[in-house]
Amino acid sequence: MMSNANSGKMSSNDMLKAVFMKLEGTDLAACMGVCKKWWNVAEDDYLWKCLCVKKWPSTCKNTSSHATYRKIFKAFYIHEKNKPVALAPVISLSDVEFYIDIWADGSLIFSESAPGPALRDGNLTPPTGIAPDMVDHLEGPEYKLTLPVKQELVISSTQKVRVYVLIARKDTKKVACIANRLLDCNSCIDWSEGRASTHIHIAEFPTECPFVNFATSSINNEISLLFINRDGILDVFGIEMNFLTAYSEEGVLWILAMLDWH
Repeated sequence: MMSNANSGKMSSNDMLKAVFMKLEGTDLAACMGVCKKWWNVAEDDYLWKCLCVKKWPSTCKNTSSHATYRKIFKAFYIHEKNKPVALAPVISLSDVEFYIDIWADGSLIFSESAPGPALRDGNLTPPTGIAPDMVDHLEGPEYKLTLPVKQELVISSTQKVRVYVLIARKDTKKVACIANRLLDCNSCIDWSEGRASTHIHIAEFPTECPFVNFATSSINNEISLLFINRDGILDVFGIEMNFLTAYSEEGVLWILAMLDWH
């Protein structure tokens, strides 16, 4: 009887894991610095997967492009800001996978993983009924990475929207955060064009860039939801990333290679 009672007890590792499952990611990361035993338990990628799937479920849809979920969490939360970076070799769109999750008022409304070529400039076929200013924007000189939205995605102008964009390299199994940004529809909508946008500072240029239109001191990214206005409701047909100073695919890839990869 004693043996059967003992066999039902949880091991110390199982007890730690049960506790760690209830922690936020930053607290779980802090636990890894307590001792080797805690490190070994907290390193279990299942714990990090549970954290990632809550906010970025797209990262579970194609796991071949990234190494570990701990790296994904680190890319979003533990990256240095405004960090000068050195020149990096250009990568190919075929080398990368994008993971995009959009939340509105705390509810997930869009989640998709897409290979790099799916976002290539020119892949988007705009629907009928877009604003004339949107036509001018789409035909502008900047090279834009745009994911066509094929499912229904409607957002009210009163909602608070957060956009997460992660990029993974298939060749190195590293990941980088492109966007973790609140998009306040009350202040960021250009109704004349049909765009809801937010600007993101990525890094400082270490030197004059060989693949962008002009020399500048920083790399910035503009994330936009492209939409048709239906009586104050945003009917989204595309998700756009515009690196502003890059006027070619080569320039965009050069900028992507300079991200803070983990």
